[in-house]
Amino acid sequence: MMRYRIGTSNHWLNATIFWQIDQQQKVHTGKIMLYDYHTGHRVKDPFNHIAWVHKSENTKNFHLKQCLFGLHLLRPDTKIVAIVEAEKDSRESNRITKLVKDANFRLPALIEELEISETRGVPADIIMQLSSGEYIKSGTTVLICGATGTGKSFLACALGNKACRLGYKVAYYTMQKLMDVIRVARIEGKDQKLLGKLNKLDVLIIDDFGMKPIDGQQQNDFEQILDDRYKRKALIISGHLPISDWHALFRNELIADACMDRISHKSIRFQLLGESQIKKY
Repeated sequence: MMRYRIGTSNHWLNATIFWQIDQQQKVHTGKIMLYDYHTGHRVKDPFNHIAWVHKSENTKNFHLKQCLFGLHLLRPDTKIVAIVEAEKDSRESNRITKLVKDANFRLPALIEELEISETRGVPADIIMQLSSGEYIKSGTTVLICGATGTGKSFLACALGNKACRLGYKVAYYTMQKLMDVIRVARIEGKDQKLLGKLNKLDVLIIDDFGMKPIDGQQQNDFEQILDDRYKRKALIISGHLPISDWHALFRNELIADACMDRISHKSIRFQLLGESQIKKY
């Protein structure tokens, strides 16, 4: 404890101080944290228990200049590249975790877990191409079709997860959920704000497309989503019907023509085959 300059504080009962001391043994400040001794995790309920010594002591005219905890253990001539990289890696890991959480995927799928097979309709070269993220930069649409249980949702979520790990913002919706969310937003007068938010996503995943006909205002909402993303932002759509049957889902033929033109143009397509993967996934 003495070596690492860890102390205690009465700011909260049983709180811990992590002193920030540089290589010249100069104290910069101390960070006060409270941990749950049962779990070892920092106490965040009902608020995040973290504070600074200088604030706790009401130090006047204090100018905070942080340094890394444990820096005092290094010789003055020691480079701290490893520590900086560790901090950078930690922040990147936290960012990716948040991106995955915010995407709200149906399945915890990883692209490394895919069953790569030409006979299943999952060719290795296409998966490698998509793993690079180039389709996201070019705003390409990915279409996934196949019978129930062939792994459409798993593939869509795996591609979405990979996009998150590349640092892109992703959101997963079923077609019905997406239409319901937009409908509620319209009732509240927030539909354009929501559509704008959707347009800012790097990748939008629409699963279970074609489960029911698209009519009324839903057609216009869906067309706007396609128009907003066309050649600018990536879109992944999966459904059990063949793409050739998608046109008939729309009640308005003109909207159907416009939507199918946007969906089909230079899209990357999967036609999944084989036995049901439901038990596996």
